[in-house]
Amino acid sequence: MISGIFPDMQADSPLSIHRLIVRTALSASNIFAWIFIFVFFFDASGDIAASLAHTVLLYALSQTIACLLTPLTARSLRQGAQRMMVLGVILLALAMVLLAESFRGMFGAGTTLALITVAIAFGIHRALYWVPYETQQHRSHSSTWHSYAEVLLALIPAFIGFLLVTYRISESSLLLAAAGAMLLSIIPLFRMQDSYEGFAWGYRETFGQLFARPHRQLFFSAFLDGIQGVTLLLLWPLAVFLVVGWSYALLGLLFSFSLLVFILLKSTMDRRMVRPSMLDSLPVRIAVVSSSWVGRIFIFNPLSIIVADSYLHSGRVRNNIDHLTFEQSSDGSHYIDEYTVLREVGLMLGRMAMCMIFAISVFSLSISLTFAVVFILAALSAGISVILSATMERNI
Repeated sequence: MISGIFPDMQADSPLSIHRLIVRTALSASNIFAWIFIFVFFFDASGDIAASLAHTVLLYALSQTIACLLTPLTARSLRQGAQRMMVLGVILLALAMVLLAESFRGMFGAGTTLALITVAIAFGIHRALYWVPYETQQHRSHSSTWHSYAEVLLALIPAFIGFLLVTYRISESSLLLAAAGAMLLSIIPLFRMQDSYEGFAWGYRETFGQLFARPHRQLFFSAFLDGIQGVTLLLLWPLAVFLVVGWSYALLGLLFSFSLLVFILLKSTMDRRMVRPSMLDSLPVRIAVVSSSWVGRIFIFNPLSIIVADSYLHSGRVRNNIDHLTFEQSSDGSHYIDEYTVLREVGLMLGRMAMCMIFAISVFSLSISLTFAVVFILAALSAGISVILSATMERNI
């Protein structure tokens, strides 16, 4: 059916078809799952600050598990990526089912323990799910339908928000549907040519290399990108949800509109093979990426949210974030090697650090001031990251 909608997909690889199905499921569920968790904690406690902290700490737990397991799973890529991807997708689908049943009240007083289990499962999935590199020749097959798929993915958050509000679709139903789509995505994987990666480092050696002098810039760059990633993909949606009056419909609509702006800007710049000439200046790039975060402090209505998001996209910030699925990864469609793993671990440590800062701040400061603090930290991280990237490029 998918190939009927996008005829050129018939020539595309099984991996690309799998990724399209998974990205569709994540686009529908990823942003809302953590909002649902926040709302669950609030319904149980009535305390917004505590609910925000519990949600962010659960996310930090998932990142901790992923960080600890990533060197092990990377080494296992010697035996092939296909089996690990299948296991990772199955685990993610089961986590969604467990989350759905938690919201249905199946576990009663044990719901918090069930949510902790979900966070652990998310982390294991993240560690297992290494997407193999595909050659440009493979990816070029998708050029015709790719733009249409991106637009449809961008519209999914608005569609889901509309269903949640207008047709009273339950959180559990959405999560179960996403889990079903994820399991469906496994079918193309069995037709995928397996990929074998030669990750050579042992477990202790990986963490030793992470902090070694030759890799220090790489680590700090990834760490700073992780700070920005968790702020954009978790803390920013929570802030927007609070600003729009806890409306799923407005949340989905605003993010879909912002994603469409992102796609339009990216398509225009890629087609012309240029970017604004002013962004070639290092001070201007630093000012643009930093001010885009600072501007988020002053959001107060839907229009200001759209302006803040659009301004960020105009800077063409590159931190390996898939805006359409609210995910961040280190590989960026390149070969998986030791440096990819170091970046992945660095990203996770950055996310964990920002989550801890947020959780501590939200109990010490007001909620508004807490979000201001993390946005300022993200702005500083963005500016320093630009400087580090420029330095690393000069050293190549």
